[in-house]
Amino acid sequence: MDSRPVDDSNLEVVDTFAADGERPIVEGDHQIVDRINIDGDRPVTSSNLDADKVLKVDGERPVDNSDVEVVDTFTADGERPIMKNKYEVVDTLDIDGERPITSNNS
Repeated sequence: MDSRPVDDSNLEVVDTFAADGERPIVEGDHQIVDRINIDGDRPVTSSNLDADKVLKVDGERPVDNSDVEVVDTFTADGERPIMKNKYEVVDTLDIDGERPITSNNS
């Protein structure tokens, strides 16, 4: 697993879904990125996470995702999952949802 954070410096909106891809985490108007715990059963937020596991509030970059095993990022509309290697890699679409931003092309 590539444990490096995805470069999403050109993104405006990023939302993270549970591993099963069924529920969006929506807070405000898609301004906050929340992580899901590994089993995908409940959202992980600042209220139940240590500081080093919480994403920045502006959603621009993770503070630390080295311990994340299953996280997938969706476009702002929440309609399409980015799936790679059975959710073992974090990929982020740019805001128009047309191309993934990965370590290979970011």
